[in-house]
Amino acid sequence: MAELKACDRPEVRRRLLVAGLWTLLLTIRKYDLPKESVMELLREVATAEEQAAIIELGRGLEAGQAGAEGIANMEPEAGPHDEDEDDWELCPECCHPRAAAMLKEPFFWDCTDELSPFGNDVGADVLDEYRAWRQENHEETAASFMGWLENEYPSDAVYDQLDSDLSPNDDVDVEVILVDEHDNALIALALAQVVIDGTLEAGVAELALVAIERQDSEEALSRWPGFESERSRRLEIIRKAFSEA
Repeated sequence: MAELKACDRPEVRRRLLVAGLWTLLLTIRKYDLPKESVMELLREVATAEEQAAIIELGRGLEAGQAGAEGIANMEPEAGPHDEDEDDWELCPECCHPRAAAMLKEPFFWDCTDELSPFGNDVGADVLDEYRAWRQENHEETAASFMGWLENEYPSDAVYDQLDSDLSPNDDVDVEVILVDEHDNALIALALAQVVIDGTLEAGVAELALVAIERQDSEEALSRWPGFESERSRRLEIIRKAFSEA
């Protein structure tokens, strides 16, 4: 249930009434008295979530598993986006179960290695922002998050570089950095959706695959001196993971 503010007195009164009706229902069940009138009133004041919780607790009572503390346990189980911020970390155990099955290579879960998707500043930023955004937008598509990504890591540099016939200079170097950041952000977003949601939308995957293709080029790999082969190997593993998502 949502946290109550002190000024939300109507909601406080409503929940107290629900709790009182639940207690009365327990008494009626104990003495085998008619309970329809109480249930009717309960349906008028209790939310669908609370009614479902009470019905479940009632079943537990019949099985001898519920007690007087039942009303205190009406909180829904935490969903995949409801974890306490302090308890969450990038690991297979803390993420969506499908993510652990899909992302088996250790580098997927390494947040300190620059070669890893979430080990660089851009990837870590995208993961953190996507988690926070998803907690507030359970029903939205991941594509809806692209507005934030485009604002932080715009694609303009990609098209500027593709259209440019300039010789290498400081300005072009800046563009190259922006292109790399944009590509890393797209790859991180696709993986963030797998990690948080356990799925990957086709549109997000398509953009990430294009980014991987750019980053796996000879020119882009040359920006990882001494790590070209490892960078390419990891990009291929990520590409395969996306194709199987």
